[in-house]
Amino acid sequence: MNPEKLLPLILSNMSEAVFLTDLTGRFTFICPNVHTIFGMDRLEVHRQGQIQSLLGNYPFRFDQLKKVGDSIDFETEVSDKHGRPHTILVSAKMVDIGEKGVLFVCRDISQRREIEIAWQESEKRFRKAFRAARMFAFEYNLEQDEVVWSESLEKIFRLAEHHFDNTLESFFELIHPEDRQGIRDTFSQTVAQTGEFEIEYRVLWRDGAIQWLRSLGEVKAKPGGPPEVINGVLFDVTERKRIEQEVELLLTISRQIHDSRDFNDALNTALRCICERTKWDYGEVWIPTSDGSALECGPSFFAKYEDLQPFREESRHINFREGQGLVGQVWQNRQPEWVEDISAGEERIYKRANLASRINLKAALAVPLIGEQGNLIA
Repeated sequence: MNPEKLLPLILSNMSEAVFLTDLTGRFTFICPNVHTIFGMDRLEVHRQGQIQSLLGNYPFRFDQLKKVGDSIDFETEVSDKHGRPHTILVSAKMVDIGEKGVLFVCRDISQRREIEIAWQESEKRFRKAFRAARMFAFEYNLEQDEVVWSESLEKIFRLAEHHFDNTLESFFELIHPEDRQGIRDTFSQTVAQTGEFEIEYRVLWRDGAIQWLRSLGEVKAKPGGPPEVINGVLFDVTERKRIEQEVELLLTISRQIHDSRDFNDALNTALRCICERTKWDYGEVWIPTSDGSALECGPSFFAKYEDLQPFREESRHINFREGQGLVGQVWQNRQPEWVEDISAGEERIYKRANLASRINLKAALAVPLIGEQGNLIA
């Protein structure tokens, strides 16, 4: 397979609706998932002519993107083929994949919009929706060093009861260590200038998961007096950050695939990029054998540490038939599959379970790469 064909395959396997266009808006790639938002297949979308026909009343202009890397995010209301309304979040970014164009990633956020409408209908609904959307208001009294929240902070941050003492320092301790000092500096500067702030940062949940928050607020003071309180809100923006990171990963992969020598080199590039961005320790590609009866370990792999090489060597001497092991199950079901701890599995089900246990490999994720005709590519 030509390496240039790998990028469309990757885009086709994304959950969002993804398009590539030239700088006038004409489609150069349309992913199969467009039907989930627009109710049309790719041919019907292509007949629309240009991307602008899918963006509702939003006045998108290509001159908003001046150079490669420029991006814009916006929300717009659209109707699908059957007249059903959808609110979509669109990320548009100028790219250069052999030639300049624009990558559009569209996500249906209609459910979130319904929540926002519910806020406006009644105070009771507002509070309920506020919690559902993970949005929280706060007020910080500088003199008393006390933070008051619209909800219990133990619930917001998944803390044990009475873990948080409502001081500013306790809140700082919840912020990701790499972001903490920057937030302290922003806070100090805002108080000193009696100004406003808008910042994004990561927090660490009790279970170790990372979440992105956006904080907006302002410092209030009496005329001529010192700052008294800070009022603000927190938004959970993890979903938007995930889309941004997906787009950036796709761009990185596409640039490197464009420079690949052949299909295997392109696969190796894609695998390395994905593992490095997601901080996975090991990755490998399984491809059909020449007669199509099984999957064998291909030449493309990624190993973060030297002591993972035995796993690679073992993989080269086995294959999986349809339905056999994690690889074979994904081949059969054509769906991604996650295993929390593959080293704890039975050897008769997971052929390399004992070896995974010895070299401390735990969680495993297998994702199928499906061709345009429904065939398994890898």
